[in-house]
Amino acid sequence: LSAEIFGVALRPYPFHSLPRPLFAFSLWKSSHSTYSFIRLRSKGHRTEEKTWNAAMTSAKLEQLYKELDQVDAGTHPKYLERLRQIEKVYEEQKEREQIAHELAAERIEYEYRRRKQQIKDDLERKEKELVQTMLADFDEMEKRIEWEYTNMEVSRAGCSNTLDSTKKTLRGRGGVLIEPPTYFNATPKPATPNITPDTRYLLTDSEIAEDVRAFSGDQSSPQKIQRLFEVILVKQKLTYDGKVYKQGEEVHVENLEYGKFPAKMDCITDTVVSFKSTLPWDTRQIHASYSDLTEGRVQIAKKRNN
Repeated sequence: LSAEIFGVALRPYPFHSLPRPLFAFSLWKSSHSTYSFIRLRSKGHRTEEKTWNAAMTSAKLEQLYKELDQVDAGTHPKYLERLRQIEKVYEEQKEREQIAHELAAERIEYEYRRRKQQIKDDLERKEKELVQTMLADFDEMEKRIEWEYTNMEVSRAGCSNTLDSTKKTLRGRGGVLIEPPTYFNATPKPATPNITPDTRYLLTDSEIAEDVRAFSGDQSSPQKIQRLFEVILVKQKLTYDGKVYKQGEEVHVENLEYGKFPAKMDCITDTVVSFKSTLPWDTRQIHASYSDLTEGRVQIAKKRNN
């Protein structure tokens, strides 16, 4: 592109120095169309067209150079507008991300508190159930121990001397009774302490009696050979002389005090067997220990079905 076409002094455009190929292409396209238009014009109007096109091209080139300088400096209006749009989109996206993060944090915190409270409630409920179960077991054990203790105390040395507060005693009949100084006994005698040691023997009654007779030297009367019965006591089951008895079974029981009578095996423990008469008018009861059954002081027989 030179002055030979336009007839004026035009500087050639330095396409190699353009920083943006887009602007160079648009400039070349616009210049090429202008030159084609000039060549198609008639010769009469060639001078006016040259002058007008040269002025228009110079103004446009100046504007393009100015826009290129703005692009290089980063102050082009379209560039700034696009940058503002990008920043606006970035701020909106950042705000959305922040809101989503806060919502997720709140949801996680709520779920954590809910599960923590649920675990705490389950723990308290299980602790209460465990305490109730333990209390029920303790009550049952206490009742069983009291019942076994009552049944184990079969042969007692004697009952303690107790004074019934509802009955009056005669004057001077206090004796060794423990009586408070009242109207009926103004000068009570000092109470004699009743010391009964809790003695537990490792030998049976028959063995102790034989040892006592041996120490005393009384060997005049011959000893009768005592029969020993085979007894196995298991809870709710008794094996006596090879026969098995279960709790609640009706049998015939016999001892020296009550004789023989029909009875029901009321309870069987590891140490004591309780018998209760099945007759409606009879209130007899027998509590037989392991030694009573073994040595034959209490004997049991199966009840025959008629």
